[in-house]
Amino acid sequence: MTNNITQAHTLASDGIVYLIDDTENHRILVMEKDVNDSGEVIFVPTQYFYNVGNRPHYIIYDEYTDTFYAWSSLSGEMYLFRRKADDTSVYLTEVRSIPSLNGVYVRSFTIAGYHLFCIR
Repeated sequence: MTNNITQAHTLASDGIVYLIDDTENHRILVMEKDVNDSGEVIFVPTQYFYNVGNRPHYIIYDEYTDTFYAWSSLSGEMYLFRRKADDTSVYLTEVRSIPSLNGVYVRSFTIAGYHLFCIR
């Protein structure tokens, strides 16, 4: 999709936009699907979110809440992104913090109902 990232780990989509973690650059890229003049499907970066914690490492899209959840692997922070149904612009809605995980390497998580489970 792009060469402009370093050590990406996950790609999440709601079917319209695609979020990719750019782990070593501490950012999240938002991309959209397009078609070039040759009729080939391409992905175009449309937004960048900088300073997303310390090494964002894992992103999921939760259809139930219409939210992208991005985990910063070393800061104990979860970044929540959304978009309006009629717009492709993504916006940061909230940053949740688990202070006891600051400085602890967490590489994945699962959302089950109202619970968040972190995987070290």
